[in-house]
Amino acid sequence: MGKFMFIKKGGQAVHLLGDITRDFYDAELIIVSRSERDYWVGSYAEGFGFVNVKFLKSHCREATDDEVKLFLNGKMKDIKF
Repeated sequence: MGKFMFIKKGGQAVHLLGDITRDFYDAELIIVSRSERDYWVGSYAEGFGFVNVKFLKSHCREATDDEVKLFLNGKMKDIKF
């Protein structure tokens, strides 16, 4: 699967170690590898490298190519959910 998505600020992110929800930006880029009921499963595009994180689907949306470019250029603050 492997697609880019955004999770909203405070959007639910659960790992085997517990809740790893973030509250930094309005939207954070995630990389999704599969779907599991109400969750997308993947990882944050940046951070400590947690894998198999479950992101609540209702808290996520697909990323556009332009938004991914903004992320790659360090302009996360310019991306809105």
